[in-house]
Amino acid sequence: GLARIAADELDLASGPAGEAARLALEALEHEEFRALVEEAQALRQEVEFCVPLAELGVSETEQPGFVEGSIDLVVLGENRTLILDYKTDAEVAPARYWSQLGLYGMVARHCGLAPGEVELALFYVRAGQLLRRSLDDELLASLEEMLRGASVASDGIGQSLESG
Repeated sequence: GLARIAADELDLASGPAGEAARLALEALEHEEFRALVEEAQALRQEVEFCVPLAELGVSETEQPGFVEGSIDLVVLGENRTLILDYKTDAEVAPARYWSQLGLYGMVARHCGLAPGEVELALFYVRAGQLLRRSLDDELLASLEEMLRGASVASDGIGQSLESG
């Protein structure tokens, strides 16, 4: 249709833009991902946040700094919320990202964006893998310990988590 003609005229079918479009189409064709989206009561995309560390309640003292970032997708269901992060890495390595996603879950709860049980999901788009994990007590305890001991730079903790 018209979108294809416009994309061809702008040379969007090749290079990074073409690959991004291909990955987006593959994501929409992924059965489990499509089911999550279709069954959702509501979806929120690219939810930006900036929360002072002191408000997360992980320390008895006023802790300086803040947590900032952007949640790729919040999927609201009946009595549960799924926090989803897209990954385009060639290698599937979820251990690198559970802390980041757990922090997003903590923040979403704090901001009232995550009613009910919170589940986390990493969607490795290139590999076509959707991995899920609960925001459980073990993950929360490790996040609280990390936040208590964090040396917070002026640009926030979120960036250090995303880069690692």
